Amino acid sequence: AAFSRLRHLRLAKDTAALWLLALLVVGFFWRILLGDAYGPAGGGDLASFLYPYYTYAAHSLHRGHVPFWNPYVFSGAPFVGDIQSGLFYPINLLQFLISPNLTYLDMEALAILHIFIAGASTYACLRCLLGLQLGRGPALVGAIGFMLVGLFIVHFGNLNMIAVAAWLPLVFVLFVRAVKHRSPLSAAWSGLILGLSALAGHIQPTLCNALFLLLYAIWQGVAVYTATRSPRQAVGPLLTFALTGATALVISASATVPALMVSGHTARASFTYWEASQYSLSP
Repeated sequence: AAFSRLRHLRLAKDTAALWLLALLVVGFFWRILLGDAYGPAGGGDLASFLYPYYTYAAHSLHRGHVPFWNPYVFSGAPFVGDIQSGLFYPINLLQFLISPNLTYLDMEALAILHIFIAGASTYACLRCLLGLQLGRGPALVGAIGFMLVGLFIVHFGNLNMIAVAAWLPLVFVLFVRAVKHRSPLSAAWSGLILGLSALAGHIQPTLCNALFLLLYAIWQGVAVYTATRSPRQAVGPLLTFALTGATALVISASATVPALMVSGHTARASFTYWEASQYSLSP
């Protein structure tokens, strides 16, 4: 009974920490939530194409059909095949179903929700990460630092970008558990969340999240080989990554497969490396 009470007390304290993160996010964006201001300045991608896309998706679903085609762009273009439509992302789907007449405030609220998710997933990661397992205070500091970092604030208008990035800490902590415990179940859970986040519709952070896991798997493989000199044991983390990646590919296939088919027909398909990286900082 004493152990049960202690466990419930710990859970209550962690829940209170998550509520504190939620209050901080609401406090940071209170003017937007009350309709006294809007973001980002000038509207950005959130106003110029994500809002029209999401509105079209919501209207189509409420009329009872999946919008495979968008007749309003370029005299007609694939809608499901445009990965940035975010049509099958569960949080978007829920928003579409409860808001047939989507407002711009709904779009801003989705962005704010994902900033909270970034903080909550970071808190869970720092509390549960094997070998780290920080106390509540340091975990809160880390969570606040991540959710209010430049990626989420400067790119407030890139809703699909921050939606993908917000889940990385949770994907990572599950992947670490999969590698350390050689757990296929944890690897599958990591891949499930990675795949669901990919459905939000921004390929760059999706690839960055996958690359982060791959680098960790390589690092762990080298560490295991250094300690055991066993190639069979050293390949274990890479096999875990393969299972996580395969799960993510299956979960995200409804968005990524059509996008791959369409990508060759876009203007950017012919870009050279130098054209694609012209806005990047010089090394």
